[in-house]
Amino acid sequence: LTGMRDEIQGLLKMQSDQEAARLDSLVKIYTGMKPKDAARIFNTLDIDILVEVVGKMAENKSAPIIAAMDADKARALTTMLADQKKLPELP
Repeated sequence: LTGMRDEIQGLLKMQSDQEAARLDSLVKIYTGMKPKDAARIFNTLDIDILVEVVGKMAENKSAPIIAAMDADKARALTTMLADQKKLPELP
């Protein structure tokens, strides 16, 4: 059982590393785009993916993209990003 647990943990770590690499690749792609073009795509992305991508972008790169986005989508993104920064409340 210990061997199986270690193997599963190794596989989960490998999957997590691969997901992080894919996210880093997306960040590089969108950072290299013109803000207007990236914003057009961001307007159509699932909000959870969008939060992850924008969360890893440098602020000076994400700001012009968010400014060019649809106002409602930019508002939802901003709210979710702000909520991520909050500490959980104690019971």
